[in-house]
Amino acid sequence: MDIASLVARPNFIAKEPGGHGEPYGASELVTRLVILRQKDPALFLERYGGFLRGDELSHFDGLADDYEVGWHLKRLRKSASQTTCRNRRFRYLEELEARGEYFSDHAMRQRAPQLYYQFIGRFADDEQLAFREDESLSERLLANIDVEESRKERLVAEAAEAMEATEEEEDSTDDDHGDGIHVMNSRPVVVPRGSEIAPHLSTSASGNLDVEEMDEVEDQEDYISCGNEILEAERRAEERRQLNQEAVDADAAVAPAVAAAQAAAARLAAEEEARRQSLREEFVRLMRERFLNGEDCAFFDYPAVDDNERYDDTEQQSRDAEERWFDDDSDEEL
Repeated sequence: MDIASLVARPNFIAKEPGGHGEPYGASELVTRLVILRQKDPALFLERYGGFLRGDELSHFDGLADDYEVGWHLKRLRKSASQTTCRNRRFRYLEELEARGEYFSDHAMRQRAPQLYYQFIGRFADDEQLAFREDESLSERLLANIDVEESRKERLVAEAAEAMEATEEEEDSTDDDHGDGIHVMNSRPVVVPRGSEIAPHLSTSASGNLDVEEMDEVEDQEDYISCGNEILEAERRAEERRQLNQEAVDADAAVAPAVAAAQAAAARLAAEEEARRQSLREEFVRLMRERFLNGEDCAFFDYPAVDDNERYDDTEQQSRDAEERWFDDDSDEEL
């Protein structure tokens, strides 16, 4: 085993006390570690075993009959194996999430139906349940946005319908009590014989009007009819004006209530969506943990990843070795 390469690793931390409180130089440290490995391999493994790779640990297999050496080898290999498997699974998990199928709603529901129902299924409405079962997580999130927009529009429409129903009921009540519009009677005016309108008219001996006089009567009747039509048109115009004004006043009266209803509906919809989104994120987090912990063995071939060096992360291995070193150091202090 090359002690010099071990000391040169960026994550390596020397646990040898330096002379007079000063750390050893690289060459002197290598010499001391070589001596320590030969004189006390158990202590060497205790201090630096966390920085060794699996092939480097095998150099101590010939000393495994020694209780302390054997104990350290088992501890280090178990820890390294568990950490390596979890790191490889994490790397593969990133690929699964990128592809989408493994973490689609349909796939997650198959792997954990009760968990799915607890976090998502019991809150799903008919529109959400109608989605394709094989849609990916990203597709579902985009679809949820469309569903929520539809929900908001429906709530606003319901509020508007309620306001319109209230307005119609008020209008019906006003009609029952009269609308307060007073206009002239539009019945045609009848001019009796001998009235002041035609006092000069005379009749023949037989009691009939002369032709000229009859034309004059017809002209006066046309004039009266035209006046009645004008009055009727003015009455209708006034009626329309008052109705329009009442509609404007009614809209102005209910506008604040409609706006408040719309704001309340939007607020409730936003709160509900935030709650559902939070539950979905928690559900996905739990499903990720299930995969990393090996709980999906009925649906996934773990050995294909656990035994595959392609998913090794050398930087992560260095960090894990450093964490093990600190854990060992804490145990010694205790």
